[in-house]
Amino acid sequence: MTSRLKRRRRRVSLRGSLRLLPFLILPFAVLFFETWLHTQTLRNGYETTRLQQEIKATQERLNQLEDRIASLNRMEIIEATAPELGLVEPDPDKVHIIYVEPGEIGDRHAFELAQVPPARDTSASERAATP
Repeated sequence: MTSRLKRRRRRVSLRGSLRLLPFLILPFAVLFFETWLHTQTLRNGYETTRLQQEIKATQERLNQLEDRIASLNRMEIIEATAPELGLVEPDPDKVHIIYVEPGEIGDRHAFELAQVPPARDTSASERAATP
């Protein structure tokens, strides 16, 4: 009889545990959802940061390309106005290419810079000579 009583008590305690199961599952479900939501928020934050960096890099590249386009457009303007200024492309026959080996330039062929003569000083003596 005692074994029957023990079995009955187990069934009753099991039924009581099953009745409490929803009350135990609910807090764990809420905590699980909160953890999942926080993880997704962090993941979205990292993705947003990565996309912002990519946008910044793309914007910088776009600015570089726009600068390049602007410089090429200036060259087109220069080419269009060059004939008006009297500028022409040199004829291939008029271009002379000079090849010089580094050993050939010695002291014999030293290059000198053109020097401008010093400006005359209009001193007091010259001013006194003028009436």
